[in-house]
Amino acid sequence: MVNYDAIERQQEEIGEKIKAYSSKYSESLRHRLDYITEYKKTFDKVFEGFIENDLPKDQHYRELKA
Repeated sequence: MVNYDAIERQQEEIGEKIKAYSSKYSESLRHRLDYITEYKKTFDKVFEGFIENDLPKDQHYRELKA
């Protein structure tokens, strides 16, 4: 039974190492996702409706073209 206990302990240790290792990358990805989300919010706030909005000179251009 000594071997079985040793194997069980090794599996637990390996599981903890894997959890810590993956947690490090998960945290990094969360930070990157937060950064991207904040960037997107700022971008949307600055350029909200930019494509749909007509500029005053667009109307004059259309009048001249017609």
